[in-house]
Amino acid sequence: MEVKKDLEIKDMYHFLETYCEKKHYENALVALPFAREVHKEQKRLGGDPYIVHPLSVAFFSIGAGLDSDNIISGSLLHDTIEDQNANLDLINITDEIKNIVNLLTFIKDNSNKDIALKNYYENIKTNCDAIIIKLIDRIHNLSTMNNAFSLEKMKNYILETQKYVIPLADYAKEKYQNMANKLWLLKFYLTTLVNTTNYVINEEEKLVRKIS
Repeated sequence: MEVKKDLEIKDMYHFLETYCEKKHYENALVALPFAREVHKEQKRLGGDPYIVHPLSVAFFSIGAGLDSDNIISGSLLHDTIEDQNANLDLINITDEIKNIVNLLTFIKDNSNKDIALKNYYENIKTNCDAIIIKLIDRIHNLSTMNNAFSLEKMKNYILETQKYVIPLADYAKEKYQNMANKLWLLKFYLTTLVNTTNYVINEEEKLVRKIS
């Protein structure tokens, strides 16, 4: 099973590398090996190698027709600082991409979490590429969390999505009219995943109540 997963990751990596070469996404070609190296020892909560997540976010942006050098690069690097404390000054990427990654980095501190989250999402609003990556990042996390998160963590994650992420999609649809249809599609994915996950949570809670 582990060998199969490794082969899938290699296929994903090779496809994305070839795609970026053809599109002349020079920053993404730098970000790709850097992200792989930074995340090489890291695992997702479900047990998968962590690199699957940024690769999947990049793939989704391509499938949604929202890819660019900035978005692919930002997708690949979006968790490198938050999770691994990476130093992006070590690689040759633009300051614009570094800014996108910084906007997507949620730094936990001792301040009020609601205030910190509100400020975090307000800052993301200042950059269209950061918004797109955040929406796709949340879609992928929602679609893979059922076998990894506890019920309580799932509930908190859904609440955050409803309070901050779906309104972020609404904001983007209004502000970036030229991409409104694609952004509507991202919101549709988000709301569908939220509704599905809420159903799963309710059913599991019913089962727990029956047993107890």
